[in-house]
Amino acid sequence: MESKKSLFLQLQCSMLLTALTVLPQFNFGSLMSYATGAGMFSMDSVPVIICKLAGIVCGCLAIYKLYVSNPGNQKPMITYILSGAGFLLVFLSIFGISVVDYLGLLALIAALILSGSGLEISWKSTSVTWSYIIMLAIILYLYTFIEDTVLAQTVGLAGPILLLVGLGMLKSAVNDAAGISGIGKLKIAAILAICGIALGWIPAIGWIFALILNIVAFIFGLLGYSSFKSADSIGQTGKEGAGNLFISMIIMLAVVVIDIIPFVGGTLAALGAIAAIFFSYMGWKKIVSGLENPAPAAEPLKEV
Repeated sequence: MESKKSLFLQLQCSMLLTALTVLPQFNFGSLMSYATGAGMFSMDSVPVIICKLAGIVCGCLAIYKLYVSNPGNQKPMITYILSGAGFLLVFLSIFGISVVDYLGLLALIAALILSGSGLEISWKSTSVTWSYIIMLAIILYLYTFIEDTVLAQTVGLAGPILLLVGLGMLKSAVNDAAGISGIGKLKIAAILAICGIALGWIPAIGWIFALILNIVAFIFGLLGYSSFKSADSIGQTGKEGAGNLFISMIIMLAVVVIDIIPFVGGTLAALGAIAAIFFSYMGWKKIVSGLENPAPAAEPLKEV
C-alpha cells in the first residue's frame, strides 16, 4: 500500500490538473457534436480532454486508496467529499453544462486548500514543504503549453514565481556542491520562464521572444537537473527523481520546437507537455521522498 503522503501528492496534483482544465471555459460539447456529425472537432481539444480524464481518474483512485487505508477516520471526509464532488462536476461537463465546470472548480480549489489539514499531512521540514509546492508550481507552468489562453497563461505565471521562491527555501537542505549548482541553474530557468510568459503577451511578435526564452530556460533546467543527479543531499531516491526531471526538460525542449509547426504543431506540443508533466510529477515526488526520508549515512570503516 502506498504511503498516505504519496497518495496526498497524487491527489493534490490530480486536483490541480483537473482544475486547470476548467479555467478556460471548456466542455466536451465539441467532441459530442463531432461524434454525431453536427459539427467540426478541433484536435486542440484532445490534450485538454486527456488532462481532464487523467486528473479525474488518478484523483479518484487516490481518494479510494486513502479511504481504504483508514476507513474509520472521519476527519478527512470533508476532503473526500469536496474533491470527489469536484471531480464529478468536472466530469459532468461532458454534457456541455457550463455551470458545473465552475462549481467543480470551486470544489477542487477548496479541497486543494483544506486537504493538507484534513488528511493531517505534516512535512519533516520547510524544505520538504517547498519541494511539494514546487511540484505543484511546475504543473501550473507546464500547463501553459497545453492551453495557450490569456487566463491559463496568467495563472501559469504563478508557477515559475513559486519555483523561484521554493528553490531559495531548498538551500538549507540541498546544500552540497552539486545541489547548490543545480539550484542556481534552476533559478535562472525560472527567471527566464517568467520573462517568457510576460513577453509572450506582446501582440504579433511576442511569441518569438517567448520561444527564444523558453528554449534557453529549458536548457538551464536541463543543466540544473543534471547537477541534481549528483546531489547526495537529496538521497538516492531524489537522484532518481532528478533523472525523471532531466527527461521532462528534454521533452519540453522538443515541445517548444514542435509548437511552431503549422496546423498540427500545437496539438503535438501539448501532448508532449502532458508527458513532461508526468515526468515532472514523478521526479519531484521522488525528491520530496528523498528529503523526507533520507538514507542513513554509512558507518565509517574501522581501522584494523
